[in-house]
Amino acid sequence: MRWALTGLVALLLAAGCAKESSLPTPTGKGTIRAINAITNAPNVAFRIEERSVESIAWKAASGGVRFDDFSYDFNFDTVLTGNLTSTRVATVTQKIDASHDYTFVLTGSLNSPTVTVWEADEPQFSENATTMLMRFGHLAATLGDFDVYAAEAGVAPVAGMAIATATYGDVTDYVEIESDSLVITITESNDPDAIVFQSSSLAFNARTAYFLMMFDGDDANAAEYELRLATNSTGGTALADARVPPTLRLMQTAIDLPLADIYQDEDLTDLLVENHAFGNITGDLPISAGTNEFTYTAADNIGSILLEENVTAASGVPYNIVTYPDDTDFDATAFVSDRRSVSTYAKMRVFNGVSNFEALDLYVVDADESIDDAFPRQGLAFPSLGTTLTLTAGSRDLYVTDVGEKTVVAGPVRVDLALGDSVEVLLLDTVDPNTAEIVIVPPP
Repeated sequence: MRWALTGLVALLLAAGCAKESSLPTPTGKGTIRAINAITNAPNVAFRIEERSVESIAWKAASGGVRFDDFSYDFNFDTVLTGNLTSTRVATVTQKIDASHDYTFVLTGSLNSPTVTVWEADEPQFSENATTMLMRFGHLAATLGDFDVYAAEAGVAPVAGMAIATATYGDVTDYVEIESDSLVITITESNDPDAIVFQSSSLAFNARTAYFLMMFDGDDANAAEYELRLATNSTGGTALADARVPPTLRLMQTAIDLPLADIYQDEDLTDLLVENHAFGNITGDLPISAGTNEFTYTAADNIGSILLEENVTAASGVPYNIVTYPDDTDFDATAFVSDRRSVSTYAKMRVFNGVSNFEALDLYVVDADESIDDAFPRQGLAFPSLGTTLTLTAGSRDLYVTDVGEKTVVAGPVRVDLALGDSVEVLLLDTVDPNTAEIVIVPPP
């Protein structure tokens, strides 16, 4: 009984203390998000005080998150060149007001970043609204003021019909329009014929607020500019410039595949590549957006089909097709080429097309260094595309060994890496089943 009485007294004391709390009482919540607009930046951690909100890649936006209407320190952390731990690169203090929307835009450089805050009222819709809201952020440093047009497919921009005009570093007010399937066209200001970006037809939903951000292009896409779309709850999704075709590189790692012609139509009349041999790597070849079917036939013999591969391609995106042996037959795989540069490290990705070993270990060591005391950077089954490796700048030697062993089957091959490089590597069979070949894929 004494224990019960003591517990009751403790509860009463706790309740009394809670009533006397000096913590402020929020009157509502506001929405926050952040955009990483530092060119070629690595991922940046966006934090409210020390609480992580989201890790944001270059050109990406975090999803909107609502917080009480207090004042907070908003922090940005990332891993700088040569560091193993993250560094705080920017902090901004901001009072959040109820029913307001705050977008923290990180620009400049990692060594000297700037945080700009775009502020707006939180969007509101009536229950039966048939409209949507759009606003546009201008983060493309090489582009002057631009006009925005939203119309049905096939409707060309007309002077005086722009729904918004944006200036670099700023964001437009929300524009309310009827929800529909629309093409978003961006032109130079006051010149509807000077189109710099045009989307495919996209379905925009009623009672939704859309946030579209314009960026400069980069090696990850052939388009000159890139438009990202976000909503109040989701981060940025890249929209393709429908005017720019995707591209394809063909890489042949199947040592016994006969010399091949490659067609890109069902009737085998549209010849894309002829006399494709083992070890061949093409340049970037323009293909159609959408689903493409590629047929490999024996050279000069369309009656002898060797293999078929489909690629569903988005406008402007670079793809690879790699052929490889598959028991007594042949196969192929398609994937996006990872070309986006990151300023703080070099990238490397390896495709293992070596059929004479069940798996291989890849070593990446300093130039002229032995692998005796090194650990493999990656194990690669056959066939497989490895994950992207991040590396510091400098000269490196690549070795390949039988999995779990130090017996070298290929290498060393020297590669000189600079920060921002993105390197693709193929591992190939040789006529000697006990060895392999390391091939650095040349730029397209």
